[in-house]
Amino acid sequence: MTPTAVLFGERSAFWTSKGIVGRALYIALAADSELPDNLLQEDVAAILNIDPASVKQRRVRGEEPSFLKLSGKIVLYPRSLFCMWLADMLVDRRGLEANPPSGRYTQASNRLPAAKVPTVAEIDT
Repeated sequence: MTPTAVLFGERSAFWTSKGIVGRALYIALAADSELPDNLLQEDVAAILNIDPASVKQRRVRGEEPSFLKLSGKIVLYPRSLFCMWLADMLVDRRGLEANPPSGRYTQASNRLPAAKVPTVAEIDT
């Protein structure tokens, strides 16, 4: 487990303790400034509980999540796009889904779907 994956789990627990679940949880994590802006392949693998080679295989096959290739050996996964991909992958069968999935997490305009993410002031009240 990488330190970033541990932090991702802690932040997920934080938002869940505030009553944010389902798709809204991943949207909150996408905007969470406590998390790094970009994730390494090892971080993504640890968060998904899969082998890092599986993340690389997905990338080579052209599958999501989206990534930045800065050089032949440097690949980063933008946290916001990764979290929105997770939100779109969620199958919520508990009927708690406040916002239906947007379909694809990246739009033609390259903007994330509009979503209500609580502010720190809203959470602290």
